[in-house]
Amino acid sequence: MDGKFCQSCGMPLMKPEDFGTEKNGEANAEYCFNCWKDGAFSEWARDITLVGMIEFCAKLCFEQGFYKTLEESETVCKNLIPQLKRWVTA
Repeated sequence: MDGKFCQSCGMPLMKPEDFGTEKNGEANAEYCFNCWKDGAFSEWARDITLVGMIEFCAKLCFEQGFYKTLEESETVCKNLIPQLKRWVTA
């Protein structure tokens, strides 16, 4: 899955500040600021598993009101996140 979504967590990449950074400070076109910092996966994202990412994102999306139920959020995340570049190539 390509496009304007973080290829690790699925966060929409809509504004310059949403993008992660390379070592030289430039924006990374594939990953968000939460997942990618200074040219590598951030401490938070480095060791997370696919299942852990799905669980974390499903809970966060539900708590932020993107979905009416946790189950709906989990279904969306289970369908989306495994298709992202980080997980397809893992």
